[in-house]
Amino acid sequence: MNRHLRRVCLTAGLLLLLVAVGTALPEGGSRAVAELRAAPKATTSAELPRITSVSVSLSRREVRPGGRSRLLIEVRNDGEAPVSNIEVRLKSSNPRVDLNVSSWRLDRLEPGSTASRSVAVLLDRRAGGRAWLTAAASGRSDSVPLTVIDLGPCRNPLIAEKLLCPDFKVAEPSEMYADYRTRPGRVLLRSTNDIQSRGSGPMELRGRRDRPRTMAVIQAIARRGGGYALYPVQARLGFHNVGEEYGGSYWKVRSPLRFELWSLDSRGEPARRVRVGPKQFYCFRDLVRTDPGPRSPSPVVYPACNQNPSQREVTLGTSVGWSDIYPSTYDEQWIDVTGLKGCFVYLLRVDPLELLYESREGNNVSQRKVKLPFSNRGVRGC
Repeated sequence: MNRHLRRVCLTAGLLLLLVAVGTALPEGGSRAVAELRAAPKATTSAELPRITSVSVSLSRREVRPGGRSRLLIEVRNDGEAPVSNIEVRLKSSNPRVDLNVSSWRLDRLEPGSTASRSVAVLLDRRAGGRAWLTAAASGRSDSVPLTVIDLGPCRNPLIAEKLLCPDFKVAEPSEMYADYRTRPGRVLLRSTNDIQSRGSGPMELRGRRDRPRTMAVIQAIARRGGGYALYPVQARLGFHNVGEEYGGSYWKVRSPLRFELWSLDSRGEPARRVRVGPKQFYCFRDLVRTDPGPRSPSPVVYPACNQNPSQREVTLGTSVGWSDIYPSTYDEQWIDVTGLKGCFVYLLRVDPLELLYESREGNNVSQRKVKLPFSNRGVRGC
């Protein structure tokens, strides 16, 4: 007889013996055996009532390096018994994204109740990528991702220290006047704009034809050790016609500057944007050397924009210390202010869509108060 058959026979014999014993025992003995069979197993520490769930959420899921968010943790007990001495462990998968506490202890959580806590999330200035933030307790856990906003090469300290990053500024609106002739029946408030290159290196854009009249753009940023680092950007070049009066068509950058008119609040500060100028295309070039210095080349590096409609590749740029200036008399250098009266702010905003990499973004706006109807006599009462 093989081993398996012997095991089956032995098991059957034991069952028959138990039945016989149960039949032969007196009534009390049978009840004792029944109670023994029905008795629950001893409860082990691993089977003690547990919390039902752990959940986490963030006040801000996208944060800049050096910024902060808050992690909200909720622990719930949907069981029928209280749970005591709960340790909630917290963890970040990114060493540069720090939770200011590593654990949180609950003395007691009653049935049907929830305990919550908010914990600060601190990002190092050199943080990057993504962090998974996790809370775990009593075999339950939950995680939430935090994304570190990509500031680009010029505002990431690890990368920027190896580059000569550009920085654009824009001078205050100037040479302003009201134009009643360009569009009969309309009042156009004109201004000169001066886009100034003031960084450690030039602003250089390299365009390559990808559509009939437009080009994709790569921004070339000078390296401290020589050469250039190349970064694709969302800016576009277009072959734009400014009219025969101003020279015809040129390869120009789209949307590097915007003319805006803002109403004022009770404190005289910009409150609401009410008008925007029509101009969208600008040619980056070395036109006037407005801030000579050791990093500013004396000869022109970036000449006037290319006018060849068949050109496959072009390079536009403005060297350190140089400006690309458009006079107020030039094409579309205006905001339509027809019908407006009172005090406003005439504002120029460089790189309004933040398509270009710069070392600073906080110096991209200049402004001037104006009183409409416009007069060169000043802004009394504003």
